[in-house]
Amino acid sequence: MIRQTASRKATDPDEVPAELFKTGGETVLDRMHRICVVILETGEWPEELMFSAFNPLSKKCDLKQCANNRTLALVSHASKILLRFILERIRAKTKKIMKN
Repeated sequence: MIRQTASRKATDPDEVPAELFKTGGETVLDRMHRICVVILETGEWPEELMFSAFNPLSKKCDLKQCANNRTLALVSHASKILLRFILERIRAKTKKIMKN
């Protein structure tokens, strides 16, 4: 899951680049695993990972028209990794249920 994280993307609100997760080795994997276990056991998402920054970007010249704008959301890379982990767990359980 960490390898799937895109490199050379804008840093997220916590200013931690995706490359840190990719090159952090066993230490980063161990910490991310601990966080995942705590989230699964408690059902609570760490408050530090809840923050997202929303930036409006214009697609065309007339900024007064909503259709000419789009929003860029900067979400923590750690959140993206954790969400991917949870999604894969859900998919695996669903696949197992569908087989039975």
